[in-house]
Amino acid sequence: MDGHLENAVPAVPNIVVNTYRPNYTRPMRRIQTFKQELMPTGEQQRRMRRFAGSRRVVFNEALSLQK
Repeated sequence: MDGHLENAVPAVPNIVVNTYRPNYTRPMRRIQTFKQELMPTGEQQRRMRRFAGSRRVVFNEALSLQK
């Protein structure tokens, strides 16, 4: 064996390539969304704010008890 071939790189290197190949045998799902806007009356707005305020108070109380 010749000494100059010891560190030679082979002509065909061993390369493993992993590629992502989607599965096209399954049917595609269609995802549909809808945007909706709330338009509450004055009384409904008042109740929503009151509910949010009550929820905030309860959350803060529970947090202080945990600490």
